[in-house]
Amino acid sequence: MIKIYTEKPSGYAHLPILYPNLGVQKWKNLYMGDVFKKINNPIFTLTENPAEADFFLFPHDYFLTSNQPAQALELAKKARKYGKKIIIFGHGDSDQDIPIPDSIVFRTSQYRYKIKPNEIIMPAYVEDLSGSDGMQLRSKSRRPIVGFCGWADFENSRQKIFFYLKRAVLDVQNLFFGRPVVVRRRGLWFRKKVLHALESSSLVEANFIIRNSFSGHVATIKNSPEEARKEYIDNISNSDFTLAVKGYGNFSLRFYETLSLGRIPLFINTDCVLPLEDRIDYRDFVVFIDYKNLNQVDKIVADFYENMTGEKFIEMQKRAREVFEKYLRIDAFFALIPDMLNKMK
Repeated sequence: MIKIYTEKPSGYAHLPILYPNLGVQKWKNLYMGDVFKKINNPIFTLTENPAEADFFLFPHDYFLTSNQPAQALELAKKARKYGKKIIIFGHGDSDQDIPIPDSIVFRTSQYRYKIKPNEIIMPAYVEDLSGSDGMQLRSKSRRPIVGFCGWADFENSRQKIFFYLKRAVLDVQNLFFGRPVVVRRRGLWFRKKVLHALESSSLVEANFIIRNSFSGHVATIKNSPEEARKEYIDNISNSDFTLAVKGYGNFSLRFYETLSLGRIPLFINTDCVLPLEDRIDYRDFVVFIDYKNLNQVDKIVADFYENMTGEKFIEMQKRAREVFEKYLRIDAFFALIPDMLNKMK
């Protein structure tokens, strides 16, 4: 087992990968209660002797402390003294650089054009929505049903004006810093564009529940969490494909939740990097739509569906669930980390 040296958490929650060592902590986010329930066995052995450690580990999510990076930098300095690399976790929307020397970074959000050699993309923390009932297979029908349940509209005109003003500012900033403009736009822009293209098409059947606020946080959810979650899960389960688009960060929680239910993501690729691309052939169970082809999304989906046999459709669903359970559910991914680190020693 990999030996890790870390310092006692102070001021912030410790990482979920340390729950077997340091205890489980509660999350304030909705729908996080069962995410870590299968992480029962330690991934790492903790040592108090830094000289014995294979790696150092910063015990907090980096983006929780990025406004005050002294803790991470101090631990990295100590790691360098002992000739060790330091492991950093950055879960969340940010794609900002993590300027910690000699680090191995696990993160959820990044763009392919700027990913660094020391960065490893990890899956998001999501529930296994198949639960105790297991996945339910769908049979192929005449027309593809594309589902989406979530935030894709403005609450009022003030929010709409603010959104487009902010987008204009971000576009200018991206041009100024030489960064691609379109792929860095907020997910709401992509969602509205794709949903309109699908809803106005006769080639697909739209199964959309459009909300004007984010339902994953207590501060923004409009209906009861139980009702919102049931509606969300039913929408994925009762669709052939589920639209998975970036949010604020360049990744999608819905992508992983769709796979957990054994459904096929209709994945809008905004220069994304997915976890374990060297091990997983995502095209076996995901339909990719390049962000440049949003206006043809209905035709791409319809052609794909028409040319697919009923057996292949079932096979894709099974493969989606299999890959989630084997590689992308967070306990499964954490179990792979020691092997990744051994290769990087």
